[in-house]
Amino acid sequence: MASTNEFGPDSGGRIKGVTIVKPIVYGNIARYFGKKREEDGHTHQWTVYVKPYHNEDMSTYVKKVHFKLHESYNNPNRIVTKPPYELTETGWGEFEIVIKIYFHDPNERPVTIYHILKLFQSTPEIQLGKKSLVSEFYEEIVFQDPTALMQHLLNTTRPITVGTWRHNTDFEVKKESTMKALIEARTKIRLQVIELKEKLTLAKETISKFKEEIAKISKAVNNGERAVWTFTLRDSEEDFINVTVWGTVEFVKKLVTTFHIGTVVEVINAKIIARKPEDKDEMFVPLVSIPYKLIVNEGIALIQKHDAPTQHIYEKLLTIPTRSVGNLQTLKFLLQQIENLCDQYVDILVVITFVSGERNIVTRDGRKLKCRNFEATDGSSDSPIVFILWETEWVERAALWQPKYTVLFLSDARIIFDKFKKKTVIIRRTLIMENPNIPEAELVRKAVDHYSRDILSTDSFAVPNPDTIVTVMTIEEISERLNQGMIIEDGRLQFATILKAIVTDMNVDNTNPGLISTRCALCKRPVTENRDSCMNLDCPCGNGTRVPFNATTINVKVNLKDDTGYLIGCRLSGEGAECAFSCTAAEFQAMTIAQRADLKWKYILEKCDVRLHILGPTSLFPRALYNILSIRPITEENMEQNQPDESHNI
Repeated sequence: MASTNEFGPDSGGRIKGVTIVKPIVYGNIARYFGKKREEDGHTHQWTVYVKPYHNEDMSTYVKKVHFKLHESYNNPNRIVTKPPYELTETGWGEFEIVIKIYFHDPNERPVTIYHILKLFQSTPEIQLGKKSLVSEFYEEIVFQDPTALMQHLLNTTRPITVGTWRHNTDFEVKKESTMKALIEARTKIRLQVIELKEKLTLAKETISKFKEEIAKISKAVNNGERAVWTFTLRDSEEDFINVTVWGTVEFVKKLVTTFHIGTVVEVINAKIIARKPEDKDEMFVPLVSIPYKLIVNEGIALIQKHDAPTQHIYEKLLTIPTRSVGNLQTLKFLLQQIENLCDQYVDILVVITFVSGERNIVTRDGRKLKCRNFEATDGSSDSPIVFILWETEWVERAALWQPKYTVLFLSDARIIFDKFKKKTVIIRRTLIMENPNIPEAELVRKAVDHYSRDILSTDSFAVPNPDTIVTVMTIEEISERLNQGMIIEDGRLQFATILKAIVTDMNVDNTNPGLISTRCALCKRPVTENRDSCMNLDCPCGNGTRVPFNATTINVKVNLKDDTGYLIGCRLSGEGAECAFSCTAAEFQAMTIAQRADLKWKYILEKCDVRLHILGPTSLFPRALYNILSIRPITEENMEQNQPDESHNI
């Protein structure tokens, strides 16, 4: 090796345009002892190494090689200063070894290699000690623009041996197989690219045709037609104003799908018009505090989202009522004066007790509409009042309302009355405020304190607390009560009772998958077995805006009989089922069929105290529902402790 003193002070300068490549091989060889050594538990002897790919002495240009082992080894930093650049140790586990190669020329940065020490392989012969395991790799060290000294060192290497220089791995064969695989992959990708280009060309042609068809249809359908959209804005506790948007069907539809209730917006360059009392349009928009209205015309005015730090100030206005609570009417007053209040508008504050499913209706002129019923109360009347929603956005938002919790402040709700139906309709003029931030809202919630407050209930209606039920009825009396109440299109007969009856059957040992169900605790939609949420895009849990909140429930069918008749298919689920079987839904789900069968013998052929919540038939649900809130065998002790007053109704 030439001395570095042979090169002058300028030897550290780089020689531009010169590239020298030195191929190397690195890796390890491991040999299994055949058993674990008693003194240290080691199972293998291994050697990690760096060596030249060609037959040459690396020490000409390599100063030293640094091997960094696992910290569990004594002196984990090992340095080898002359060939062979290798290190032999024993051990029992695989880990990463850092190999750092230093050069004689101090101007060349060290090269770092990371190698995973490999000891184990699935081949049985290796574990039997019949042959060593080899894990080695080919690499190239590239010297770009080396110094004069480094160029000299790299070009003056000498062979290590006179004979043939070999490696444990045949890298030439490996190179051929790798190149073959690359060529095959390249050919396959080229063919796929050609195929995709053809598909892309076809797709562009198809899209172009569709655009032409859409343009023709839009021109034929719109043909001068204009669409209109109205909504109400608010920028303070006192002031709110109605806005009317005029434009093409496409323009208005885009706005309707972009902006929703609660969106904070900026209305730019709108036209201001004074409201006129005789204007018929005023009948279909909310009464506002401003004597003006805004007109947004396509191409002149603009509506855009308000993304500014002040956004939260406007969002708080969603929970501040637009009317004084002094104008509120009670449901009791509405029911007493319903004939006089027909077609009148009232302000009420109610808490949700039931939300029905969404209904699709086709009008006589072919228009498709959505509607949804819900029931609510304020505690002033024995029965809730039925409401109907017709606005599409409110129909969709109502799916997230929670019975027993969601409070609504309704301004200008319209009363409709006939001899057969008593209902309140939410129309375009009605302003709805969800969970208003007023003390009266909590008072209304307390009006349903006698209902169960289990937020994980999968029922869409409020469930009575079984401990508050005092009315005792027979099966015959229950049937008579249901037969006396006619089927109501938009409402339902509800009552709760205590039934003393014998349990004739329970399907706890049924293999039906419906015996255990999982639903979203917010929107009540089912959660399938291979999903973690309801997948309802209108639900925060389903669209990913909040963590999934699911409820798993037991759903058991129970048959009852007393001296007056039979009740078949009563529903025992949720908290009532968990109390009856003294286990959670998860514990029930983990039971075997035989273990579940043992649960029912506590009740079969036993006379029980059954607390029922009964929902009468409707036009949508022609059968009555019998929900068991609690069930327990009757003993002498609990008969004496709890004698209900049969002279009072709940």
